[in-house]
Amino acid sequence: MQEGTGTILGTLPPVTGETVRSTLHPDESVRWVGQPRPGAVCASHWAQGLSGLALVVFACFWGALAAMPFAGSHSTARGGVPPLVFFFFMATIGTVVLGLGLWHAATPFREASRAGKTAYVLTGRRAITVRPRLGSGWSVEAYEFPLSTRMESRIRRDGSGDLIFDRVTSGVRWGGRINGRTVFVPRGFLGVGSVAEVTGEIHRAEAAAAPAASALT
Repeated sequence: MQEGTGTILGTLPPVTGETVRSTLHPDESVRWVGQPRPGAVCASHWAQGLSGLALVVFACFWGALAAMPFAGSHSTARGGVPPLVFFFFMATIGTVVLGLGLWHAATPFREASRAGKTAYVLTGRRAITVRPRLGSGWSVEAYEFPLSTRMESRIRRDGSGDLIFDRVTSGVRWGGRINGRTVFVPRGFLGVGSVAEVTGEIHRAEAAAAPAASALT
């Protein structure tokens, strides 16, 4: 870690700064560091939240179907209530789907609550994201330069938004079995206060890194 990096990382919460320091190479210097805005992070994960709500609605519908034979005149049809095995089977599936739905529906708020300890870092060779995991530990992801040729920008009216470096599959289907569209989770600098400012920092970091890369070759 080069001189001056410690001063820049001092703007982060102590535990986050120490985690960033532990990920840096000995000859690696930090050019820029930032943190996401909680409100912008919440907006960045709206697709996961909506997919979770779709599962919650499906689970409620499934539960209504499971309980229908017990209601009104259906309870005495064909010899009384249906076998308990059938009911518990339906209820188990509904409970699992409901749990998954609630988990993913809460993703925007869960991610926003972690924004205060999240760090976005630009060094002379890569971009790094450091986020606290649920429970304990840290999630560290690094993206080597060049980024400007492959990153995707999402800008909102106030200038905030996301710089997406990668996408991973969440494993949850948008709308369940209705259309089978897979939800992809963006990765990168999500929920930054100014997309234009951070984009400029990335371009400057890459421009500074280009001569060093040419010298090595």
